[in-house]
Amino acid sequence: MAAALAGALVSDQGWYADFEVGDDHVIVFPGRVFRYTKGDRAGRQAAVDHGRTVGVPDHQLDWGE
Repeated sequence: MAAALAGALVSDQGWYADFEVGDDHVIVFPGRVFRYTKGDRAGRQAAVDHGRTVGVPDHQLDWGE
């Protein structure tokens, strides 16, 4: 499901989706999926850093843990 969503998101709009699967958090950007265990600071930071590179404003990179 995440891969299909990553392929469907518009890449020039700064869109992403996030959802939880058990103890994991899944962040889906156009063409890229991040999945990390809640509380994994490095995993979360990798997703945030990628979000910045694709134009997501910092104030929107605030998904909960």
